[in-house]
Amino acid sequence: MRVELAKKSSFIVLCLILLITLSTFTLAVNSEVDLVTVNNNIAPDEAAEFTLHITNNADLAQTFTIYSFSSSQGWNVDPNPLSDKVIEELEPGESYETTILAQPTEDLDAGIYYLNLEVDGDQEDTQDVSLKVYLGYSEEDTQYLPSISVQVEMDNEIDPREVQTVVLNLENGNSRNLSSLVLRVESELEEYTLDIPVGLEPLESKTQEFSVTLNPYTQAKDYSIFFVFDLDGETIKVVEEELTVPAVVSDFAWTLSEDKSFLKSSQTFLVSNDGNVENSQEFRYAIGTIESLFVASDAQILREDGQQYLIWNVQLEPGDSTELIAVYNYRIVFYLLIAFLLIVCFYLTVRLPITVRKKALTIVGSSDGLSEIKVLLEVRNKRKYPVRDVMITDFVPGIANVEKGIEIGTLHPHKVHTGSQGSRIEWQLSELDGLEQRIISYKIKAKLNILGPFRLPRSIVQFVDKRGKVQKAYSNMFRLDASIPPEK
Repeated sequence: MRVELAKKSSFIVLCLILLITLSTFTLAVNSEVDLVTVNNNIAPDEAAEFTLHITNNADLAQTFTIYSFSSSQGWNVDPNPLSDKVIEELEPGESYETTILAQPTEDLDAGIYYLNLEVDGDQEDTQDVSLKVYLGYSEEDTQYLPSISVQVEMDNEIDPREVQTVVLNLENGNSRNLSSLVLRVESELEEYTLDIPVGLEPLESKTQEFSVTLNPYTQAKDYSIFFVFDLDGETIKVVEEELTVPAVVSDFAWTLSEDKSFLKSSQTFLVSNDGNVENSQEFRYAIGTIESLFVASDAQILREDGQQYLIWNVQLEPGDSTELIAVYNYRIVFYLLIAFLLIVCFYLTVRLPITVRKKALTIVGSSDGLSEIKVLLEVRNKRKYPVRDVMITDFVPGIANVEKGIEIGTLHPHKVHTGSQGSRIEWQLSELDGLEQRIISYKIKAKLNILGPFRLPRSIVQFVDKRGKVQKAYSNMFRLDASIPPEK
């Protein structure tokens, strides 16, 4: 029994809660109020007109009261006719329409005014309605100041190398004609110094857009931009915006020009700073190993990873440029080659046509020293033309004597002079043909065994060349060492 009573009590409570909820929802949608603007742009002696539409959404008939507290703002807001201040017994679902007039009761400045209107129903349903009125000026009174609103859209930080776009949203706040309105932009930046006509019709809204291209070398810092609006020579509004130009640091730009001449070339590098701050960088240019041997420049030559580089340390102000020069001169090689060829030609021209070579071919001796030496003279004419009156003279030191026996096939001496200092042997040839070679040999015997080194003096060949000039050619000196047996 108790359980059934508890269930009935819970059911009754739920029903009451549902009833209260439905009642609240019904009160929230008791009426619908709409306001339509007929004319809200007026002069001081005119009245703005609106149409008010009321619909009763309640289940019961309602009486609606219309009133306004705008009198404190200098406005009289009433329905027309005034009898519509109270709309009696509007049936459920029924609608009613009336006219609302708003008229200034004081001398007000031209501008935009927001007025209120209260619509109060019986079912505790009060709604606020806002009226927007544009108050201008009368033809008799032209002293009202113009009223414009300005919204500026622009980037507050820009790269000076990029184009900056500025957008201004303008609105004329009253019915005054501002057709002669001019926008004057002022700034420390020359590019932001310009005049633009931005005339506005009464209550007109418009968008004005323009673009600015800064000098890419503009100094990095903060700038103020002033948007000044002038009307008939008088300033009516000033808007200030801040603009930041950041530091732009980039690699130096460069171009190369070359000038070539005979075995010489010149490279000119034009290096420039495209940033807007002072910059110091290392400029390098790769060259070959051979080029590095012949380059003349104030650059440092550095080898890295098997590659040679010309390196300059360059410091430039914003927008500045400088020329770096490298000269490759291969003429010195050419001059040295020419000099070498001249020397060779001179040598070939002035060298003696006759050469004579002296050496010892056979040595007879024992452990006690050298006792017999065979001397060989090789006389050669290296030219194609013959020489004449050839006299060959050789000298034998005093410690040795010339052996009188002559080998077959060799030239017999013309004279042999023996003295205290040694012997002098002479051979004579009437002519030695071009490219002819003669070999003369003789033997000498030591008076005593020769111990240690033994030197054979130079031989002399005297002759008359093709120009009839008497010349002499000398052989080498030959040195023997008794401790080293020579070739036999």
